[in-house]
Amino acid sequence: VDGWTVVDGKFGLTRENVIAGNQSGFFPSAGGTITKTVDLYPGSLDKLTFKVAPLDGSYNLGYTLKIGPILRQGSIVASGAADYEVKIGETLATPTTFTITFTSTAAGVAIDDVELYGAAVVPEPHLYALAAGLGLMAFAGYRRWRNAKA
Repeated sequence: VDGWTVVDGKFGLTRENVIAGNQSGFFPSAGGTITKTVDLYPGSLDKLTFKVAPLDGSYNLGYTLKIGPILRQGSIVASGAADYEVKIGETLATPTTFTITFTSTAAGVAIDDVELYGAAVVPEPHLYALAAGLGLMAFAGYRRWRNAKA
């Protein structure tokens, strides 16, 4: 699954309409750990959000967030789909990496829409390409306007 590293157990992709009607990553068997690392800029880091749902029955999902010296841990025991938010509320002074780890002790736990919010989040590479394309279009429009004026 895109960007996730499987530490142990299995982690796959379900096409079922479990979370928001789209594909979700899920643990197909009990006992598994996945992790994802993202580079961050200096700046504020407000919160982490993610969605969790069982494919069948209840689930037990643990999470660990590590951002330099900042550590947040928790666990979720539930039986239905839910949105979760973890407040971070920290300011990063230097570039650092953010690592999130999910650990499942139950089979059939789906995870989706894992998002970081704040000024420290590094934009995805495709956003740089989009910004560059828009800049080139604006420049071409300016030159066309300037030449028409002359």
